[in-house]
Amino acid sequence: MSRRGTSGIAVAAALTAVLLSACGGGEDGSSGSADKGADSGGRSAEELVKAVNKEMGATSFRAKGSSTAFEGGQQEMWVDPEQGLRIRVSAPELATTDMFCSEGTLYTSTALVSAQLAQKGQKVQVPKDLENKYVSTTAGGSCNRLYEIFPGAKLDEKLNDEVGGKATTALVAESQGNKDVYQVAAKGRALVLRMDSEHGDRKSTTSYDSFGEDLRITMPQESSVIAMKEFQDAVK
Repeated sequence: MSRRGTSGIAVAAALTAVLLSACGGGEDGSSGSADKGADSGGRSAEELVKAVNKEMGATSFRAKGSSTAFEGGQQEMWVDPEQGLRIRVSAPELATTDMFCSEGTLYTSTALVSAQLAQKGQKVQVPKDLENKYVSTTAGGSCNRLYEIFPGAKLDEKLNDEVGGKATTALVAESQGNKDVYQVAAKGRALVLRMDSEHGDRKSTTSYDSFGEDLRITMPQESSVIAMKEFQDAVK
């Protein structure tokens, strides 16, 4: 692809797509097909979603499992409300690499950006001097949007399950043919314990743990970060 062919909008869209696909986030207003109902504590789906997002946004945790972002991909995410988040991604066509988010800014490795663009038919070549760099872009809001459950998720009692011996309540979010089922602890704190996703013909399962633990997340050094325009001008 020529340099002119890789627009900032296209790259930003690709970054958002891989992040949301990897982490399960949906679009605002996503809908589910299940009845509204209430969970075992009498909360509506809307109330439970708010409770989950509040709890998950206030604690550190780790999420690990397969990924719908890349065929055969694996991912691991570490989140700390004070430090931000880090996501490590690997796939057959992609060496292990990282993306970060802090205070509404994404830092995505150039390798991951180019791999996601390639999936969309926009192949680019990253110069060697940029191979260990991170592209800085806006997250379009808080970093929490990369893992929170968006409004519109529905309760589905038929999908309630157990995770690690703990009863869970299923919240289902569906949007544009994608489906994420969040298994939320039925008792105690409203924490997501597992997420099962179907995005197109890809399926993934992500387990959550390490709640409240001391996680060290270090953002890329300033010298390793490049602006979107610099990436656009460099790739070909």
